[in-house]
Parts: sequence; structure tokens; C-alpha cells
Amino acid sequence: MRVNVNIYEWHEFFPQVKSNAGAILAVWAPIILVYFMDTQIWYSVFCTIFGGMCGIVHHLGEIRTMGMVRSRFCTLPEVFNACLVPRSSPKEKKGILPSFLEKKIFKDLGKSERHDPTKFALVWNQIINSFRSEDLISNREMDLMTMPMSLEYRSGSIRWPLFLVAKKFSTAVDMAANFTGNSAQLFQIIKKDNYMFCAINDFYELTKSIFRFLVIGDVEKRVIAAIFAEIKKSIQNSSLLVDFKMDHLPLLVDKFERLAEILHM
Repeated sequence: MRVNVNIYEWHEFFPQVKSNAGAILAVWAPIILVYFMDTQIWYSVFCTIFGGMCGIVHHLGEIRTMGMVRSRFCTLPEVFNACLVPRSSPKEKKGILPSFLEKKIFKDLGKSERHDPTKFALVWNQIINSFRSEDLISNREMDLMTMPMSLEYRSGSIRWPLFLVAKKFSTAVDMAANFTGNSAQLFQIIKKDNYMFCAINDFYELTKSIFRFLVIGDVEKRVIAAIFAEIKKSIQNSSLLVDFKMDHLPLLVDKFERLAEILHM
């Protein structure tokens, strides 16, 4: 059967409307929606790649274990001072110092400020105290994580939290008692471990402060001063293992531990 249709007429949904904007919108709307969907997909891909590159550059997620925390913690004070602490800008004074000399002095001051751990220690201790006030950590954990800040003596180095220097001092004592090389080699091995060196230095300075506080007589003070002078001289001459019997060092440390327990009571 053959039907001849010569005239086609579109069905008009809105015969009274004279504009074809609705038809154009109906035709192009799916295409625009697909375009936006593709744009969102490409935006997600771009964000993934760009975020990954930023994470690699800024070392995000690099510290994953406690061992990595211990190894990287020593860089926190310098990074904190460089990134978060505003630099002190001295006022310009004409006619007092040459410009190149001012730049040299202020540059050295900037370096000393970057290596100063005091500001970082204050902020770190505030963070640890806030953790304790919110009952996120115990008193023992707070003591282990707090950076000691004592004004009674200056060790010349950063006093790290106890969780970083734990067992470092006992390891150094055993190493010194059983070491078979010379003093220079022993000092070189100890200085390679920053935490071990700081633990020994803190113990030495703390011992001097304790004796300075406990000893009363003038004769006793002179004897103690002479002992520490001999120790300092042996360290400077790299003859500590020759001048002193280091195999008795663990017994001496045990006596200091008993003294600390008595003072703590």
C-alpha cells in the first residue's frame, strides 16, 4: 500500500508563541549539560594532578611513622622561625653605618633568629598543654612531649623533648664504657647523633648545676670545680678515654640516678 504525503506539518505545542527560543533551548540543553559534565570530569582530573604535584613539592604526607617524626623533628624550629615568625625589620638610620655593613649585620641577626628555638618551644609547649587540658594525652605523655625550658643554665644547644632523647644517654654511656678506639672517634660518633649529643650535654650541664647548688663548703667547691676543669681539659685535648677510667662510668651514672631520686622526694 502506498501513501503519498506531500505536506508535513510539525505539531505545535504552543501555537500562540511566535518565537522559537523554546525549541532552540530544547535542542541545545542536552549538549550544554554534556559539555558541563565533561568539564567537571576534566576539572577533577586537573585537581588530582595539580594536588599531587603540590603535595610532592611541599612534602605532604611524608612523615608517616614515629621514626620519621624523630628524624625530622630537629628541623621544626628552623622551619617554624622561617615560615611563621615575622622577621624583625630594623629602622633605617642614615649616616651611622655604611649600607653594606648594615646588611651584613642584619643578615647575621636574621640567621641567629632562624636558629633560635625559644619561640618554637613556647608554641610547642602551649600545644602540648592544650592537648592535656582537653584530656587527649596523659600527664606522663605531656612530660615526655614537653620541651624543657630552664633559665638556670644554658647548655648551648636545644633541649629536646624526652621522647626524642629517651635511651640516648644510656646508649652513650654503654658506648663510652666499652669503646676501644680513641676519644676523637668517640666524639665523632656521638656528634653524628644530634639527640645523643644534646642528651649528654644537658646531663653534663645539669650535673654542674646540681653540684653548684648542693655543695656549700669552699674547699668542696674548689674540688668540684677542679674535677670539671679536668673533664673540660680532657675533652678539649681529646684524651677523655685516656685520662679517665670509662669502664666505671655506668656505676657513676647509677649513683647520679639515686641522687636524682633523693632530690625528687
